[in-house]
Amino acid sequence: MDSKPPSSSDEHSKPPSWEGWSEDAGLSFGLELQSPYAEYLVDGTKTIETRSYPVPAGLMRRRIDVLRSDGGVDGVSSVPDMTALSALGDESNHNSPSSSSSSLVRVGWCTFVRSFRYVSRRLGHTRLRVEHYHEHFPPPAGNDDDDIDDPPREVCLEGLDLLNFEATTDLLDRHRPDVIVHCAAERRPDYFERAPVESMRLNVEATRHLARECARLGMEKSDGGEGGSAGPYLIYVSTEYVFDGGSESGVYPPYRPGSATNPLNEYGRSKLEGERVVREILNDPTTTTTTSRGVAEGGGENATVIGRGGRGIIVRVPLLYGEDCRDLGESPALETMEAFLPPTAAAAAAVARTPTTKKTIDDWALRFPTSAEDVARVLKVVIDRILEGDFRSADCPPSCPPGDTYHVSSPHGITKYELMRLQARAMNIPTSEVDERTVGDSSGPPKDSAPRPRCTQLDCGETWTALGSNGVDLTHEFVSLECGMKRALGGFPERFARM
Repeated sequence: MDSKPPSSSDEHSKPPSWEGWSEDAGLSFGLELQSPYAEYLVDGTKTIETRSYPVPAGLMRRRIDVLRSDGGVDGVSSVPDMTALSALGDESNHNSPSSSSSSLVRVGWCTFVRSFRYVSRRLGHTRLRVEHYHEHFPPPAGNDDDDIDDPPREVCLEGLDLLNFEATTDLLDRHRPDVIVHCAAERRPDYFERAPVESMRLNVEATRHLARECARLGMEKSDGGEGGSAGPYLIYVSTEYVFDGGSESGVYPPYRPGSATNPLNEYGRSKLEGERVVREILNDPTTTTTTSRGVAEGGGENATVIGRGGRGIIVRVPLLYGEDCRDLGESPALETMEAFLPPTAAAAAAVARTPTTKKTIDDWALRFPTSAEDVARVLKVVIDRILEGDFRSADCPPSCPPGDTYHVSSPHGITKYELMRLQARAMNIPTSEVDERTVGDSSGPPKDSAPRPRCTQLDCGETWTALGSNGVDLTHEFVSLECGMKRALGGFPERFARM
């Protein structure tokens, strides 16, 4: 933006070297978004902004005005790149004569504190970590973080079929990672019951292969003179469903990492077996296992290596939801909102021919929906400790988890039916419409489905103690359900429209 209209129309696509990005140039800059995303960016609901172009280093930690424009086409700006300040409305100034008539309204401002670039097969995008400031907040204080002014980091995404063991091994050989976070799994209990063989192959056999490869890479480093402890860490993401809620075991929640396990369904049993595999191969120094490739000269195609102590980490989590889903079916925490999506033409015709049936939603089991971003923050603490050589320090008290197991969960418990009602309120769906389309069932476990426990709340206290050793308080603050669902469902229903 400038204090006067531009003198020419050639104001587009300025290169990173353009002198106008400099603070000395005296220009103001704005970020145009449509509603409700402009408001989400300002009030803190939206914490990541994704752009298809690189952001000039000169704009980092600068004040960026957040501008709400009229609705239009995604990716196409509805205003010129250079706009006179006098043409802007300002929501923070209710006396502004243009605040109600301008097609471009300033709703607040923010700063970009960090950016990195991620690359898919065809497209590159820049993701920006945002700090939010309302008009009445003071400007951000200076920050001395060493990496703030670093050039954007490029992260390349590669597709990988974990059931293709040869391709998995090749990828690990190319990248030689320090840490592997293993999140992939068949996580649908009902599907698991219908297809147990293929599901077990992904949840157990792929995990076994990754653990063996970590052991192999560690042995290769040892044989190469790089030290005997240099294999990758494998962080295995497991589930609360390794517990039974006390229905059979008599062991009731909240569950500590060392609590007795007793999964009720095949999904839970597969994840528990994955935990056993990781511990056996990577955490038991007496274990020997066979790898898919030789690790020493003359080792042959199936060499035997000894388990590398303490390099397998199990992180149990509850029901998760993402903040960037395009398909509500990606998470059981969001899928109930499919009841409020506009029907397809075929579905609408079918509904017109038959009486409307309410969707029955479980109101019996207590779940603890947790943002995947919150889990990622905790995993980052673990990874940072690993890379800094400060993982599981010697002064970790006896109350720490049993060496390799950690619990990460939001403390906010709710049934799926009550969660759906909370989501509907967040999306301004009338209560009358909710009652017309859905009904809760608190009579018992869901019928015609895999057995499920009623409550498997995870106790995270020992995890915070373990990760917060050396006097650092790492008690984690989880996003509230209200705020988390606003983020996850932002743009509903258009963002999730059925194809």
